[in-house]
Amino acid sequence: DLFRFIQQSCEGHNIECQSYWRDQKFAAKSQNIVNEIVEAVVDLHDLGINSVTVDLVWQAFNTLIELVQGPCKENQDLLARSALPAICVGIICKGADQFPGCEGIKEVSVQNLKESCALFLSSLLEGCVDSALPNAFAREINVDRLLDVLKTTYLNKKNPASNQTLVAEQLETAFEVYILLRKIAEFNEETNAFLIKKVEDDNSDPIDRETLEFY
Repeated sequence: DLFRFIQQSCEGHNIECQSYWRDQKFAAKSQNIVNEIVEAVVDLHDLGINSVTVDLVWQAFNTLIELVQGPCKENQDLLARSALPAICVGIICKGADQFPGCEGIKEVSVQNLKESCALFLSSLLEGCVDSALPNAFAREINVDRLLDVLKTTYLNKKNPASNQTLVAEQLETAFEVYILLRKIAEFNEETNAFLIKKVEDDNSDPIDRETLEFY
């Protein structure tokens, strides 16, 4: 599996390998493999993620995570300005029954994909020292939708009738989403004010307050 091979080559935050897959400086013709992985994910998403492709998309995101963690700034910049952040938010906010090819798709596969999407988004902001990327994320990512993910998971956790094994998996994604929101809020005043208002404003939804205090 090519995606898995690329992932393994970059493990340990190997900056030389991370850069190599983007630009083979000494080759007669360089090929941007990082961008080709992006195009493959976009194509699979546009066709509709189903029971056949869900694990492949999950592996692609795991590979992309290894390509940026460390961080590798050039790969971060390339991926942050691609279509993937918006795609990730869409995936995170969907239920298993909302994927176009949901027949036969395993809930565990969906949860694995969602967690990888959330970790991928957080990895794009790893080592961030200025507001450019967080501000771009704040413009492109619907914070309200991500808060709904946190709230739904929190309410499932409180509900004794919920499948707590599944909830435990959902919580892993939710905590990654919360980390992402805190990273954005660290640099983006509007997002920070939004989260503070949800907790401190007497007129805010009590469930919103409970949710954020929980995470």
